[in-house]
Amino acid sequence: DDISVLLAGEDGSFRERRFPVGSGPRAVAIGDVTGDGHVDVLTANFRSRDISVLIGRGDGSFLPSRRVPLSDRPVFLTLADLNDDGALDIVIAHGGELDRRASTIAILLGNGDGTFAAERRLTVGQDPAALVVADINGDELLDMIVADAGSDDVSILLGRGGGSFRPRRVISAGDRPVAVAVADVNGDGIGDVITANELSNDLSVLLGRGDGSFQGQKRIPVGLNPTGVIVEDLDADGWFDLVAVNAGSDDLSILLGQGEGSFRPEQRFVAGDRPSAVAALDANADARPDLITANAGSNDLALLIGCGDGRFRSRRHFAVGGNPFAILVEDLDRDARPDVVVANAGTDDISILLADGDGTFRQQRHVDVGESPLCVLTADVNGDDIPDLVTANVGSDDVSVLLGIGDGEFRPQRRFHAEKTPRSLAIGDVNGDGWLDLAVANASLNKVSILGGNGDGTFRRQRQVEVGETPTSVALGDVNGDGLLDLIVVNVGSDDLSVLLGRGDGTFGPQRRIPVGENPVSIQLADVNADGQEDLIVANAGSDDLSVLLGVGHGIFRPQRRFAVGDRPVSTAVDDLNGDGLPDLVAVNESSDDISVLMGNGDGSFEPQRRYPVSEMPRAVAIADVNADRIPDAIVLGAGVGAVTVLLGRGDGSF
Repeated sequence: DDISVLLAGEDGSFRERRFPVGSGPRAVAIGDVTGDGHVDVLTANFRSRDISVLIGRGDGSFLPSRRVPLSDRPVFLTLADLNDDGALDIVIAHGGELDRRASTIAILLGNGDGTFAAERRLTVGQDPAALVVADINGDELLDMIVADAGSDDVSILLGRGGGSFRPRRVISAGDRPVAVAVADVNGDGIGDVITANELSNDLSVLLGRGDGSFQGQKRIPVGLNPTGVIVEDLDADGWFDLVAVNAGSDDLSILLGQGEGSFRPEQRFVAGDRPSAVAALDANADARPDLITANAGSNDLALLIGCGDGRFRSRRHFAVGGNPFAILVEDLDRDARPDVVVANAGTDDISILLADGDGTFRQQRHVDVGESPLCVLTADVNGDDIPDLVTANVGSDDVSVLLGIGDGEFRPQRRFHAEKTPRSLAIGDVNGDGWLDLAVANASLNKVSILGGNGDGTFRRQRQVEVGETPTSVALGDVNGDGLLDLIVVNVGSDDLSVLLGRGDGTFGPQRRIPVGENPVSIQLADVNADGQEDLIVANAGSDDLSVLLGVGHGIFRPQRRFAVGDRPVSTAVDDLNGDGLPDLVAVNESSDDISVLMGNGDGSFEPQRRYPVSEMPRAVAIADVNADRIPDAIVLGAGVGAVTVLLGRGDGSF
């Protein structure tokens, strides 16, 4: 529930600052809404049904956000001066609820001082997902083009001036258009419309006639579940090209324009795990457009270096240390290029791979840490705006802190005692002093240790808090909406979860224990009943089942519901396996050498399991389309013999 602002340095590096906003921000827009010449930021907050307005101070910082309440959940917003009064106005798309589809967008006219008039709703198609403001009929008045995901069409609202619009015209698109762009793709000087159609796995191109009407759509196939589209000249031939983001096939489709609104057959380039957005930039200063994707499944960014002819260099593999256990991406040497850090549990070190800027990395450099690091995180723990590294070392009962120098080098580690068996680590300011603190799960002590930060990269033992028996992972987050960090801990020995609400001074309220099954060993957060609240899915290794706890807000969860799986489930995955739009569950069963698949009903309940055999001692599962048939498959890692089993999906949730 915040935004990250990365301020550029003179050397091409960036430093991150974070600012709180409302709950569940879905979209962000930037513009000067106060007329003071400073950039302001607005977010559309899905869960809290409002807009956060952050007024810029002009130095990269912002005043505390002001919240603008809305009548419905926003899923998208943009800024434009709709009534030509010199003040930016807000346009949002409404998201609706599980049992009620939205069919409106809303306009909030700006007053020029960062405040806005009450929203005025306009009717569009079902489930508007994205919109663009542009003059598409040449009358010098702004029009609105809306992608209606639920009704498989595009709404065209021609502007009348003064912030008013004519009733919508409807243009057919593909199945579930979720993104829209406007550009002149045939060189006639008239704006054309392009939509990304998530369920028909294609793009719709609608050529404009110049009067606000369009020719019939041309459908162009792309990858699986395209969720975004941008327009850019990638090969410097003067024609616009298209880039589609394919969330289901983990790649990008590049379609080079030939003029007259036609395109060459797609080229596919691998991105990250479940890419959700793409932008064009020149990352290596060679005057050729590169592409960067935001990957929702792997929580990272992937950079594809452009060759200048519409092609992009493929990714490569790079060696690291023994038993690599965790990975993170961070610009360690302040050259504006993403570097890679890997925690190697088998060799008691971390591997640092600095980016060359052309999509490759230099040979790894090993840096010693404690024994058996199972977790590595990055944060600026000494306030010098340079990223530092912290590892939790289960074998030596400590944490290692490596202070960054700013060129990808680090000072020798300093070790801080973290009590016995630190299995997991979280970083955040739990006492409100402005310095980052550490929360460490001590599996053998039934406690979480809080190490208070001194602001110089050193830490002091502040206190321990009691949790359940054998805590194996810890997280910091605001689960009750009071703006203070809370602790959530998984306790394998006492068969429960601990939720401790933060007081903001480094102390926590008494733990609330939430029972689950026997020997819970892993947890996933996902919204399995579409109410906008995070739910918990716990794998119970001892009772051979999953616990599902539905969140109701305020840090409270409904009593668990148990769903039987195989013998000794040790991990889970959540995905839509049968294309019905509802999350399904996959459990990895270590002792029965199989996986369990439970199809979701959309209300937090699941159908009885179906079992599929895999390799010996399976420990983890990933879901992806490995054979390009646009159907999710299961890839299972077997810890016993190191074997990988691939189960090809049939599209109905079976394998």
